[in-house]
Amino acid sequence: MGAAMDAICDDQGRPMCKLHGLRMLDPAIFQHLPFASADSTNAAVNGGSIGRFGMYAPPTAGQRANVIADRIEAHNSSPIWYRETQVEMTL
Repeated sequence: MGAAMDAICDDQGRPMCKLHGLRMLDPAIFQHLPFASADSTNAAVNGGSIGRFGMYAPPTAGQRANVIADRIEAHNSSPIWYRETQVEMTL
């Protein structure tokens, strides 16, 4: 990923085009990458899993998917690429 970001971003870490992260909604990852957009099947797939929510699971799959989406939306992607963060992402 570091090599791709180095090729796509200018010397100040700004992407030369809008970037989309396909299946890249893990906050530990996308917070370090300058994505304009990203997507995942996480909420749709895991909204049906009641066991992930402990004792206080929302009653419907739609509500559970909404909780997952809200948790993801609480984070932003990075505005620029910092080369130093690649080391953090691999640890």
